[in-house]
Amino acid sequence: MDFAESSELLKASLKLKGAPVALGFATTKDDIPSGMSKIDKRIRHCKMVSLARNEGRNFYATADKHECNGGSFALTQGSYTSPEDGQVLF
Repeated sequence: MDFAESSELLKASLKLKGAPVALGFATTKDDIPSGMSKIDKRIRHCKMVSLARNEGRNFYATADKHECNGGSFALTQGSYTSPEDGQVLF
């Protein structure tokens, strides 16, 4: 079963209004799937998920594109490195 089939099965079974969203973590540029575009502005993590879920957007975001430290905190399970000075904030 491919992603599109899995997505449709989840949407139908769980009566979802939007599409399921998957997250991945890349530690190097080589880890980013080819053809994936970088998000062009700073936004909150919850907005990123909303764009993927409701608009089908596919993108990646670097630490400097996260507007909310709460989202970064949740994604990194408690450790967030400041893009400005590289210090761990949490």
